[in-house]
Amino acid sequence: MKVARAALSLASSENMILEALDDLHAMCQSNQYKSVQIRSIGIIPLLANFLDYKSRDVRCATVQLLNQLAKVDDDGKVIFSSPLTWNISIILSV
Repeated sequence: MKVARAALSLASSENMILEALDDLHAMCQSNQYKSVQIRSIGIIPLLANFLDYKSRDVRCATVQLLNQLAKVDDDGKVIFSSPLTWNISIILSV
């Protein structure tokens, strides 16, 4: 989890980002508690940065992970409904 967060922070290559997003997505699918942990270590603001990334694959993987994190429990829904600076045009362009 921390390795994936570090990879997303560095964001040095598309492959590195996609691998980190895939790892986080797999963690969320394997254990509901890991989704809560992922949200608590500050991944969501990092993910928001990737919604306007140049690669469509990165944008799609990001939206899928955000969707997975939001589905876990009611707290996830509250986090995503809070006034983050979501730019709807970016999300719709995915």
